[in-house]
Amino acid sequence: MQSIVSLVDHLSNDLEFKIVTGNTDLDNIPFRGITPNTWMIYKKNVHIIYLERQKISRDQLVILLNETVFDLVYINSYLSKYFSIIPLALLNKMRPETPVLLAPRGMLGAGALSIKPLKKKLFILFSKLRGFHDHVIWHATSAQEKQEILNVYPNAKRIEVLANIPKTIQAAARRIKKPGELNVCFISRISTKKNLYFALECLKACRNSLINFYVYGPIEDKEYWSTCEALIKDLPSTISVTYSGVVQPDEVGATLNKHQVFLLPTLNENFGHSIVESLQSGCPVIISDQTPWTDVEEFKAGFSIPLTKPTEFTRALEMFASFDQSEYDLRSKGAAEYIREKLKVQTTVDQYKKLFNDNIKN
Repeated sequence: MQSIVSLVDHLSNDLEFKIVTGNTDLDNIPFRGITPNTWMIYKKNVHIIYLERQKISRDQLVILLNETVFDLVYINSYLSKYFSIIPLALLNKMRPETPVLLAPRGMLGAGALSIKPLKKKLFILFSKLRGFHDHVIWHATSAQEKQEILNVYPNAKRIEVLANIPKTIQAAARRIKKPGELNVCFISRISTKKNLYFALECLKACRNSLINFYVYGPIEDKEYWSTCEALIKDLPSTISVTYSGVVQPDEVGATLNKHQVFLLPTLNENFGHSIVESLQSGCPVIISDQTPWTDVEEFKAGFSIPLTKPTEFTRALEMFASFDQSEYDLRSKGAAEYIREKLKVQTTVDQYKKLFNDNIKN
């Protein structure tokens, strides 16, 4: 999770972190170079325990809570059974006096809640009846996400709004752009929420351009990917699609530098690290209006478009394809300048220090 990596890297000189996580990613392949189920040193003041799947249980979490010294808990999820729901239930019972910061990570947005909605509605009802979240400090990463929290939990007692701390990616050297051609990328998990199928439908409607579309990311939902593959086979000959696998975090910048536009019609993003990294690299974006970056068009950094207007996504793609070098350079420069102005990294780091320290002291 890039959000946590950046948080730890910027704050570990001032705070001690003990991180509990699993030992696999979405591919279920154990990470190399680690010893599972034991505390490991990541860097000064940062210890991590990577639990094997068979060790991730309520009983193991009870042991960790009893044996680990901590002053504050940061929960990086809303609906994860073993990394949000059960830990919060145990903390409410075992350590009710310990402050808990909970970051829902976009899971309370309308788009996210529309996926498997019955199960989520039942959990929300249960949590309200039991006062499950009554004492958490909600962490929203934007005003939009704060409103999403209030839409679901109107009686939330405290919501802190602090943007994520992004890693820094240098803008690419000048990208060569020919009119009538476009090199587009999608870097994200392949799942319903990220809306790749919608992106492919918008590309299918492009008739006046040669577009190469590169898809990067883990296949989280194999059935969803199968529907995407079927649509790919039905695309016109002017649209080429290549699935290029998973991009490692330290390769994202170099990958973005190969492309001219980043396309992500997501159902919901509370921050969108890949969007930020694309803008930092000077790669304009075509995104939905379900992210914090809804004003990119004003700064010639790309387009933010409602999902109810798929023809506008197609129009934006064809517009970028039509640009010559000078027109594209203007947008590329606009992307880098836009995000540089939006992100005040040191100010955000200082705000996190204050948030954690103030609650630890209390």
